[in-house]
Amino acid sequence: LIITLRGSERPLGPKWTRPFLPPLQPLDHDSAQSLFHALSDADNADVLGLLENLDNVPLAITLMANLAQYEGTKALLKRWEKERVSMLTRGPKSRLSSMEVSIQVSIDCPRMCDDPEALALLKVVSLLPDGVEDDTELDAIVSHFKSSSRAASTLKQVALAYSSDTTYLAVLAPVREFVSHSL
Repeated sequence: LIITLRGSERPLGPKWTRPFLPPLQPLDHDSAQSLFHALSDADNADVLGLLENLDNVPLAITLMANLAQYEGTKALLKRWEKERVSMLTRGPKSRLSSMEVSIQVSIDCPRMCDDPEALALLKVVSLLPDGVEDDTELDAIVSHFKSSSRAASTLKQVALAYSSDTTYLAVLAPVREFVSHSL
């Protein structure tokens, strides 16, 4: 039995096997290229530029590779400069066929609605491509928050932000682009 979840928090109830599986991360560069090439026969330097803009997020790669089936990668890079995340869609918009819808579903979830500071923090961290390095820096940036650590935790729980360790908070490129152009 395989269960997929939106976010990184395990639901209460079931007994999970140990060791716990870590939350999914963006693909490594080789895997990202393999996925792109499996869905599109485009094979040039522009593919690397596209993948860099997508932070190797599997859904974003899948949607971009679909576009590359009938648009050249040079044209896609040019389109990215204007359209950003809004171009990452295929067919009727749903959470599985549109990057924008997928991100919006996470933003609109009950956990985010219960913590209004989380959305404000998302907007701030989305301005910082390298993220925020520690709690001291985070507290200085959002000193007016009641609890910046709670807001950061909420963002990580719904997978709108991530940390490579416990003192780092960052947002992946597709989420940053969505926030900067839609919120």
